[in-house]
Amino acid sequence: MYVEWTKHLATDEEKANFRKTILSAKPVLNRIKDILAEKEKALDRSEMSIETYNTPNWSERQAHKNGNRESIDFLKKLVDLDQQKIPTKE
Repeated sequence: MYVEWTKHLATDEEKANFRKTILSAKPVLNRIKDILAEKEKALDRSEMSIETYNTPNWSERQAHKNGNRESIDFLKKLVDLDQQKIPTKE
């Protein structure tokens, strides 16, 4: 599990309890993962349109989309508990 989940906690007991809470919320996290995938597909579709290049502020829009894509990627990794390993020490 990524350290981001428990780095705000002081004791090993608090971390273990919070890990249990996160694992019990796996169905919700899986739904969030699906929603993020939908958002990512919407970004992909918007980038495929030739009309995108017809706007004078194209580069600013692209930078905005790149920032969104980076955030979506981070969140998808964070909520994908199946891809995370539980560290021995944090």
